[in-house]
Amino acid sequence: MALVNSRRITFEVDTPLKGQAAFGLLADVRRIPPDRYDQLYLWLGEVDGIDATGVAVLVRIHGHLLTRSKRLALVGVQESVRANLERVGLLSVIPLAPEENARTRSVLQWGRNPPPPA
Repeated sequence: MALVNSRRITFEVDTPLKGQAAFGLLADVRRIPPDRYDQLYLWLGEVDGIDATGVAVLVRIHGHLLTRSKRLALVGVQESVRANLERVGLLSVIPLAPEENARTRSVLQWGRNPPPPA
């Protein structure tokens, strides 16, 4: 699947990916109807920390998407989080993408700042 022509969703994460709370992100990603997208961008610009559970959640999201022929990329990753992901080798599996690739009309949010009511 080509990034340029794919249907994209950006999922903005604004809370640390730590502990059991991180599994909420996995649950929410699984609820996105697979016919809505080909490429999922996780925007992690507000994520200031990640632990082993958060890494495990990213691995599980990646696996979930692969079984559905979908692709995952990380966007806006802070340096401290990027260093942790690099240290465990996750960036060799899940790519970083430039922020301009994640610009789309389909934006979902997860974390402490839910979207305003429509």
